[in-house]
Amino acid sequence: MNLEDFESGLSSLMRGLNINNSDRNSLENRSFSHSMIPFRHCSLASADAVEDFIRTYRVAVKLSLFQKAPHKWGPEERLGAGTQISELALTLLSSEQNVDIVKAGLLYASVDELTNDVPGVLRRTFGTVASSSSEPLITDELMETIELLDKSLKDPSILLDHPTSLAALHCSVVTMRLAQELPVDEDVHLLAQYYQRAGVSDCLRVQFLLEAPDIPLDHFVADVDISVSNDVIRMRNALRFAGFLFSGVDRSWGPDERLPLVWHAAEVGFLPILSGVEPDVVVAAICHDMLECYVDFVEPSFIEEKLSFFFGPRVAELVKRVTEPPKVKDAEGHESVENWTHRKEAVLRNLLSGDEELATLSCATKISTLAAGNKMLAAGKSFSDWSSGPIEDNLTMFAKYGEAYTFSGISPVLLELYHREISRMVRLLTASGQL
Repeated sequence: MNLEDFESGLSSLMRGLNINNSDRNSLENRSFSHSMIPFRHCSLASADAVEDFIRTYRVAVKLSLFQKAPHKWGPEERLGAGTQISELALTLLSSEQNVDIVKAGLLYASVDELTNDVPGVLRRTFGTVASSSSEPLITDELMETIELLDKSLKDPSILLDHPTSLAALHCSVVTMRLAQELPVDEDVHLLAQYYQRAGVSDCLRVQFLLEAPDIPLDHFVADVDISVSNDVIRMRNALRFAGFLFSGVDRSWGPDERLPLVWHAAEVGFLPILSGVEPDVVVAAICHDMLECYVDFVEPSFIEEKLSFFFGPRVAELVKRVTEPPKVKDAEGHESVENWTHRKEAVLRNLLSGDEELATLSCATKISTLAAGNKMLAAGKSFSDWSSGPIEDNLTMFAKYGEAYTFSGISPVLLELYHREISRMVRLLTASGQL
């Protein structure tokens, strides 16, 4: 892909609101100065609850890889299936839905294109996955929600006989189908009426109207405050940016698995939402790897310029400050300890400023990265297979980062998750005789 094609494709994926000219790709109404989404209302109270959600998300991503990829996304572009289910979860979380509703949407969307019997496939799949776990990944209540969603997609009229949460879930699934130009059996005008009557939030209804091709943007929104959706649109755009930029790029997840890099980007974005932060941090979390030179057809300076244009200067600043200097390798492909230390200390110096948003962003990236390292160690691999730095130096650096996170006052839930991953790593290293 050349730079011109990339810029054109990226612009076609971005969503924006301009009610006056019904332009779904207009960015004229961007707002970078005021947060509209009260994420603290959708945060989870415990590290256990966040880990449970992330575990479900990781399984859903793996299931989605069996779907046709890449997905069509609009008239020109294609994105991986992981982007679709991540955007679905992000939209639901941002509209303050119960986390079990989000899980149901994730799991349903992960196999939606594979079968006409989604509930049956999920029962069989999760029965197998849960056999090695002390707690099942799917509960009877969650299965009931998935079955109701399946029925409502065949007969939307039942939405009016159930709690609003089912209509919200239905709205999000249909929105993602419309975004990919997949068939939707029911007339979208009728669906808009159902969602309105069922009490679906303004936020979700606006996302639906953005993707519904036959409904003018000023229709069904006379009673909707459009501004509440600006932040959600920015986060959806961030995922699309990441999915498009990292198309075909994957990341190690243990010694034998590789998952799309956009999965990691989305996971890092979910962690701030689930712990309760401002939208700029979530957008920056999704975009945090964009200046890391994973692709060679575009310069980091160009990406930084686009981050500022699409998401605002604060997001671009956060991403830049959490990005490590480039990794320098010798002729044999090895990085020196000195270069490894230089990279880690560069970000640490930024963290010592006490910027809570930067510390939150950094902590979220570390939690996901440490989890990948722990999976490597759990499979019996050497620590050097995961990190260029010595074990003792890594543990010292983890402690310094932890002190910076504590000093900055980040969410206690995020801080606990960070220390949990480090404790797991120490136990695995001790058990394998590496420590």
